[in-house]
Amino acid sequence: MGALQVCPTDKPIIIDEDKVLIAGYHRLLAYKKLNAVNITAKIVSRTANKKLIEIDENLIRNELSALDVVRCLALRKKIYEELYPETKAEEIKKVI
Repeated sequence: MGALQVCPTDKPIIIDEDKVLIAGYHRLLAYKKLNAVNITAKIVSRTANKKLIEIDENLIRNELSALDVVRCLALRKKIYEELYPETKAEEIKKVI
């Protein structure tokens, strides 16, 4: 009996309004392997930045190498600063 059979995870998978999986692939596979009928899902809007959600989900997992973590953080920073240019270090220095 696996851990998920004894205590299913409370962490939902994340899907968009079109039911496209954004995060939680391994949880979904585990539930399917257990022949589970229901799984908790969080639905995000079509306008949500799905790449940021995916990166954050991957950063939470323990399986990333140090290099992968650095790559994820760099990509996350790039995307975030494109969405919110006022958060760039040079923009903050202008305000201070």
